Amino acid sequence: MLFLAGALAPAQEESLPRLRETQPTWLSVRDDPATDGWQSEVFGSAVSGQLKHLAHWIEGAEPDIDWAGIAHDDFSAGVLRPGPLEVVYERGSIRVRRPAEGSAVAATDEASGAPGLERVLTVLLEPLREAETRRVKFKVVGVTASDSGLVWTPVLFQASGRTPSGTRQLNASYRFGWLPGKGSAAPLLRAIEYEDYEEVEFRGPGAAMFADCTESVLGAEPAFNEQLRFGNEYWMRRMQSVLGIDNYGHHGLAIGDVDGDGLEDVYVCQTGGMPNLLLVQNADGTARDVSAASGVDFMERTHAALLIDLDNDDDQDLVLATQASLSFLANDGTGRFERVGEGAIASAYSLAAADYDGDGDLDVYATAYVAPPEWDRQGGLGLQPLPYHDANNGAANVLYRNDGDWTFTDVTATTGLDANNTRWSFAAAWADYDVDGDQDLYVANDFGRNNLYRNDDGRFVDVAAAAGVEDSASGMSVSWGDYDGDGLLDLYVGNMFSAAGNRIVPQRGFQPGATASVKSDFRRFARGNTLFRNAGDGTFRDVSEAAGVTMGRWAWSSPFVDLDNDGREDLVVGNGYLTNEGSGDL
Repeated sequence: MLFLAGALAPAQEESLPRLRETQPTWLSVRDDPATDGWQSEVFGSAVSGQLKHLAHWIEGAEPDIDWAGIAHDDFSAGVLRPGPLEVVYERGSIRVRRPAEGSAVAATDEASGAPGLERVLTVLLEPLREAETRRVKFKVVGVTASDSGLVWTPVLFQASGRTPSGTRQLNASYRFGWLPGKGSAAPLLRAIEYEDYEEVEFRGPGAAMFADCTESVLGAEPAFNEQLRFGNEYWMRRMQSVLGIDNYGHHGLAIGDVDGDGLEDVYVCQTGGMPNLLLVQNADGTARDVSAASGVDFMERTHAALLIDLDNDDDQDLVLATQASLSFLANDGTGRFERVGEGAIASAYSLAAADYDGDGDLDVYATAYVAPPEWDRQGGLGLQPLPYHDANNGAANVLYRNDGDWTFTDVTATTGLDANNTRWSFAAAWADYDVDGDQDLYVANDFGRNNLYRNDDGRFVDVAAAAGVEDSASGMSVSWGDYDGDGLLDLYVGNMFSAAGNRIVPQRGFQPGATASVKSDFRRFARGNTLFRNAGDGTFRDVSEAAGVTMGRWAWSSPFVDLDNDGREDLVVGNGYLTNEGSGDL
């Protein structure tokens, strides 16, 4: 489900008081690469400025571009869109084409000087020639000086647009060679070298694979028009922080049939000061807000929820990770809930359920990240992860064993899950990866090494290092799925792809006193997401780069799901970060 901020009518804008207009001083402070020694970032910023002109020209926002101010007189380039292209995937309305083996990528005589840059870009964009609008992004992911005087910047390129036949997307990677400008002059583009290219086409009604139907489903509900429509930044400016609102938006949702009508319903967790929502699906596909009538409109900051059958009565009960505790709520079978149990863990970030001990009922694992008082102190700048690349000073995760009759017992220590258990955890997922009949547990941690707890008859051992899945990076999510169809569960971990990290970490000035191992860890932080293939012998192989799944941007959720019903597991990566107004944005 997608909730998008919409335009506000003046009456809506003025209907709520502005209780908080200021932000902590540290939010507006930004290092200046020109003064702190990172000349690679200064150069990267200058290059990004030049590429932004090219992006604006492609999109039509800057038709009178100064080509001579971007391309050197001696500019030359090979073919940016090699041919011929061959279809590597086609099903229904989706087709993916890539260059055939041996496709021409050699330099051409025509592509020289400033006019040559315009020509090679025009050829590259031929698939989007009939697109009414285009969206373009150049992302600089490295800065390396060479003996020739050129500075090379690996660049990721993406362009998309709707044509009369459908939506097309171009994905490519190149190496751009620049001659540094003299004084304050911008760098000039001297060469472009091809690395990779593909075209994705979707043909069909609406010319898009997915359509935003949020308003058609929820538009009649006051909860949508009065709350969800505005977005987190809107409420940050109107509610006091003591209510539990924060700028990160770490609030999940759960899907399940709460009233037994065969239709899936949605429970939406909200920030402090806003009521959580239970949206029940109607027969026509719309949804109605039954939060208050169902007894689940809690106002506490809630990070996560589960809709699962905890008492084996064939209806969906509710587990909530609130700022104060873990709450267990019983469903009476009609979608009305009663709070019947509580866990002491506060501000858990995610929840995962499985019958780990094989006794026939579901147990619940909660990840804790950091204790709320420490995080809230100084506007989120209290306790810091130390050391950053291998932190183990966060709050402790908890396993609650379901003992029946709505009794839940903390068995974290007695099951061995207290080992390596304070690593600033974001997410967890259960699966029987070793096919021995019991549920094992993977935990994705924000700072440093992840955990793979192998279940040995109800006792857990962290085997992540031996299995090759520690994946030292900013672990945000985890998903199990058999992507290669060999009958074994593979593992996908959502992390952060950082263009800045990829530029900075290889520089000689980065962590000059650190060991090679530590520097390698930091490079891993910037690489992005990880796909581990289950080898079937208790170990996994990192196949991320070969599978092309590392660049998921700043990734959060990353589930396996069969999008096109072809029987194979695809990946969906939810990504993004803070999108609030900048201090200089008028």
